[in-house]
Amino acid sequence: MISNINSGLGAGFFSQGIGGSGRFSPNTMMGIGGGSSPWYMMPSLGINTSQTLPKTREYVSGIKQMSNQLLKAANEMASGHMSKLNQVLGSSSNNNVVGKVEARPTANANKPIDLNVAQTASGQVNTGNSVSSEGNDLSVGMNSIRIESGGRMFAVNVNVTASDDNESAVNKIADAINRSGAGLNAAVTTNEKTGESSITIESRNTGAGRGFTISDVSGNAVSALGLDNVTTQARNAIYSVNGGVNRESATNSVFLGNGVNAELEGTGQTRITAKADTGAALDAVKDMLKSYNDLLRTARSFDSTGSDRISERLTGAARMFSASLNSVGISADRNGFLTLDETRASRAVESGAMQHTMRPGGGFMSSVSQTARAVDSNPNQFIGWQRDNEQSGFSFNSFLSNNLFGNMTGLGLLFNAMF
Repeated sequence: MISNINSGLGAGFFSQGIGGSGRFSPNTMMGIGGGSSPWYMMPSLGINTSQTLPKTREYVSGIKQMSNQLLKAANEMASGHMSKLNQVLGSSSNNNVVGKVEARPTANANKPIDLNVAQTASGQVNTGNSVSSEGNDLSVGMNSIRIESGGRMFAVNVNVTASDDNESAVNKIADAINRSGAGLNAAVTTNEKTGESSITIESRNTGAGRGFTISDVSGNAVSALGLDNVTTQARNAIYSVNGGVNRESATNSVFLGNGVNAELEGTGQTRITAKADTGAALDAVKDMLKSYNDLLRTARSFDSTGSDRISERLTGAARMFSASLNSVGISADRNGFLTLDETRASRAVESGAMQHTMRPGGGFMSSVSQTARAVDSNPNQFIGWQRDNEQSGFSFNSFLSNNLFGNMTGLGLLFNAMF
């Protein structure tokens, strides 16, 4: 069979094919035009490798996808303060004083913060009188209200009709205050048991500078409903850190130093601590190892010299940096796939060893990322030569070598046409 192929193609292979329209032109070889079958289904060649191109395309698509996933997993561990590998958890010993703690990756776990809160920040609150919902205590006609807030004056006008009872009137007034632009929230409370309604007015923002006044211009809405009754003064938060001098804040969201922000909930003392977010870090490492293994597995599914290069580059990096990987609970099994010992890995995250070993510029991550980028940018370069088909008794590689070795330019054009 081989001799027939050699004598049938011989020196005339390229003269009939490359750049022409003969039997071995790129179009004919790919089965394009003229009703010709593609070269891999031409019985006259004694070959039937109809699965070769589909399998190659599947392999190229697979390593492209897997390398892209590996790059994404690596980037998630390398995105600075947003890196999953470097996330830090903050906690408060007294949630009644501090309900929420946010710790930046720069927070030092060895520097706890002792916090004393003397006063939380608040906006001004006015609580109105309770009036009978079915009564008619407001003046009929236009009720004009003046609000002064933040050095500005705001006018609120409400028309009360003879058919409006107190419940209807207070809802009109609350809606008008909310639309006034004065930065206030007015809410109506109706007690169904007692049959009474009232209005509560509150500054939308906290801080000593968020006070307001409210008064009647015409009508009696403010006086009748007690809207000028201040029950909480606008004020700043007052607190101290590690026994230092008092600090003030217009809001209850305060920066305490050491990369820690806290949300004040009440007065008293609490201790704020920060530690590595072990769960987030382990998830990031697991994602990276899975993407590494997926690329390695996909490469090995295609038996060629090109896929060997991917496998050798990945497993070579794991071997080269095996000591540092093993120290943080990462090891390779007998097939070269990476596994994670979560107990040892958790300790490595808490000590900072995992973050150091798996850092973006580290040897292992740098080597793996370079391989992934090379595959992602040009997966075709990792096709290479497929192994001989022993079952058919035909060596496709030998066929190409014996018949095409004399014209490497033509070989390149052929594979350009193929892929």
